[in-house]
Amino acid sequence: MAIANRVLPINYAASRDNLAGTIPKTAIQSVTMAVRTGPGQFAVGYIQEFGWTADRDVKMVHQIEPYPNGTFNNQATLGGTDFDQSMYWPGEPVEGIPGKIDGIPITFKRAVLYTSNMLAAFSRLNGAGNYNENVPVTNDAVNDTANVNKYVSIIQQVRPIDIYQMFISPVTGQIVFGRVFEECWFTKITETIPAANANEEIVEDGELKAVRVRPYYTLTGEVSVGANP
Repeated sequence: MAIANRVLPINYAASRDNLAGTIPKTAIQSVTMAVRTGPGQFAVGYIQEFGWTADRDVKMVHQIEPYPNGTFNNQATLGGTDFDQSMYWPGEPVEGIPGKIDGIPITFKRAVLYTSNMLAAFSRLNGAGNYNENVPVTNDAVNDTANVNKYVSIIQQVRPIDIYQMFISPVTGQIVFGRVFEECWFTKITETIPAANANEEIVEDGELKAVRVRPYYTLTGEVSVGANP
């Protein structure tokens, strides 16, 4: 349960209706977004950036016709049609045909830890690596220094992973809404290494592609380890 107004100062006085108990329509900050992975929805470390894109092609259908709204009318019924009253004007599309959605690209930036890099964290928490490790019941897969990190190449991911994006209410601690990106595969991992005179962390830039995206929620709406959507 989050502490009210601890991470995001929601101002009740600024609400348009100014009614007691009504939460105003406040913008969501990144500090109230959580990114988790694996069956236990565990954290994956110091996340710097997270983004995704879903797109599809839409084919436009045109016609050779000099009359507004003239697809199924004969010339005798075609009167003067004002532009602002027309369904479509000569030269405009008469219909859009939506296409199929492709895989969903995800961009992910994470600070490299002494105990795990990005590939190791995701692989251990999802049981997705080539070492056939058991899926952990705690988050020690990221922080356990007893395990030597042997993940160095994306070819070592042999099973898909799930990534959960959750937006948490800073007042109630409940999930406002969320997404689960299912069956994700790494397509690219690079390291951004700062210059020798810079006092900065090493950050990994990862790109993944998800097969599908679905809504995520729990029965109570509260964040709980091991909860199923």
